Amino acid sequence: MNPEAAAVNKAFDLTPADKEIALELESLCRLYKLSAKDLSYKWQAFTMNTTQGRIKKPTKELARQLKLDLQREYERKLQARPAQATPMQLDFTDFAPSAGDSGDLVGDVVAQLFANNTQPSRPKPRAAAPRSVARGQPHTIESQHNPHLLVRGNVASDAPRVHIQRSISGNTRPFRYMFEKINDRSEALDERIDFIADAIEEAHGLENRLQNPTRAHQSEIHAVGRIRCDAAEGKLNEASLLFETSREVGMGKCVKLNVRQLDDYSLFPGQIIGFEGINSTGQEFVARKILSPPLPPKDSEPSKDNEEKIIEVKPDDLYRYNYGPLMQGKPMELFVAAGPYTMDTNLEYAPLHALIEECVAQKPDVVIMLGPFVSAHHPAIVDGTVDQLPEDIFAEKVAPLLAHLLENSPITRILLVPHQDDLLHTHPVLPQPAPQLDALTDLARIEILSNPAKVFINGCLFAFNNTDVLKHISGEEVSKSSAQTDRMARLCRHLLEQRSFYPLFPSAPGVNIDSDRLTDLMIKKRPDVLVCPSQLKQFARVVDTSLCVNPGMLCRGQAFGTYVRLIVHPLPNRGGSVGSDANVVDRTRVDIIKL
Repeated sequence: MNPEAAAVNKAFDLTPADKEIALELESLCRLYKLSAKDLSYKWQAFTMNTTQGRIKKPTKELARQLKLDLQREYERKLQARPAQATPMQLDFTDFAPSAGDSGDLVGDVVAQLFANNTQPSRPKPRAAAPRSVARGQPHTIESQHNPHLLVRGNVASDAPRVHIQRSISGNTRPFRYMFEKINDRSEALDERIDFIADAIEEAHGLENRLQNPTRAHQSEIHAVGRIRCDAAEGKLNEASLLFETSREVGMGKCVKLNVRQLDDYSLFPGQIIGFEGINSTGQEFVARKILSPPLPPKDSEPSKDNEEKIIEVKPDDLYRYNYGPLMQGKPMELFVAAGPYTMDTNLEYAPLHALIEECVAQKPDVVIMLGPFVSAHHPAIVDGTVDQLPEDIFAEKVAPLLAHLLENSPITRILLVPHQDDLLHTHPVLPQPAPQLDALTDLARIEILSNPAKVFINGCLFAFNNTDVLKHISGEEVSKSSAQTDRMARLCRHLLEQRSFYPLFPSAPGVNIDSDRLTDLMIKKRPDVLVCPSQLKQFARVVDTSLCVNPGMLCRGQAFGTYVRLIVHPLPNRGGSVGSDANVVDRTRVDIIKL
């Protein structure tokens, strides 16, 4: 037996009966230049990932799978390896033999090189990457909502025209995170089921009629619970649906959910929903009708819980906001943009420069900027090629642009919303309190909000959710429809029906949620405008009486992205008073603009 075979047998504890497996492992050692000990380490890591370490001794099939795993690892290393420099090449085409040549070709070539004072030709250096990509026609409108409404036009004012008031329940205060207890987390999730169940009972007239779907019943029942997947990993599908009950109704037990008899449904993990159906065997609940949660009440509608009351906007205030000496019946203009604000190739913030110059020219009433401003995923920061602190980058690149806007547009107010990926923030969990940015302390007319946040702007309730929850739900959703539906509007409706800025559970990788602060993620009142930045295609959709907007990213890799302009027209004047019956969706123009 050769030394290599003996080392493999010893490392993997093989017997003479495992000759084929030994030959397979020996070939792997030769092919990938590994010692028997190194290969055993690779095997241990492979089994931990595939079988959780349950299989100690390799089989022929597992050895072949290990070979595929090693091949993928080898190909990744090849792709990550930098390209080798092209060797210098000499160009002999210009050196023709002459009468005085000595016959020594190399010597004659060198002599002519020095005589003609020429240099050997080298490969031309590759052009450096452009500092910014070429742009097409800047600030072109890609799509619109209510394009018949007029733009605001110039405003003769040298002071802010709008009134901004933060919602009492819509902003998070600083807190200590990573102090959750398992029992508290469980109770918070269970309370979510009870909360939505109460809303479904009231909306569908099912007072005290909800029953346990995990038990066998001989007739149809009504039940409310949370959608779950029967596997810890993998995407939800029609065959892997579980229905989780609350502790009060079903002691938190789960039952298999059958939705094959439904013509239309849209389900995702963490969704709390009601069904009318039957469980005749005790093993499977067959849903025959969906009982969707109602949308949250509008701010003008009464609420059962006094704690849900936000800020009451009085009719006199509405008239002043629309026809007072500042607004004078003119529309309100807002710009909304979401980060990142700089290219992947540099930290020069060229897209932000372009946006600020357009804001200086248009002078909007409010500029809403959603982070990240210094992203933790920027290639220069990930590679460690930046020698500045995030606070210094923000103070040097971003703060001067904001100061320039405020100086040249005296009517503009700026709202900043943080992001989980922003290195400027000390709270990488949801919900996020407003960060302390020292570079902006001397700048007036800038307000830093929490994430998520709710604010009243001239009596209109704006809600900002700076987490890509739409993309996360879209990746986990399983749906069926008998007719063509609007996918983007359906995703936004999920947020409103679940009354949460992040209803997905478990959350997507990279999204950390503090369950002790789930109340700060609740949508207790239906917003007039819901802003949800996402990597999905930018859009403006109407969901009932709410205008849902995705402004897109201001910068996408090495290309300029999009932003949104909102033009909110005033409420109709009724001889010195206004009513609140004119929905914001009907009097707001949305322009999605390519930067």
